[in-house]
Amino acid sequence: IKLSSSLIEYVVIHELAHILHQNHSKDFWKLVHKHLKDYKVKEKKIRLFEKLI
Repeated sequence: IKLSSSLIEYVVIHELAHILHQNHSKDFWKLVHKHLKDYKVKEKKIRLFEKLI
């Protein structure tokens, strides 16, 4: 699969946030948002590829 660099950025930030928060708590999403303001848009786009990743 070839993802756009912006979606790869989302995946990397998402996974790095799991180093500090091993769940999807409010603190996890606050950390993701701190580094990627439009994460919700990218999250919706990445869902289109979810079954292929």
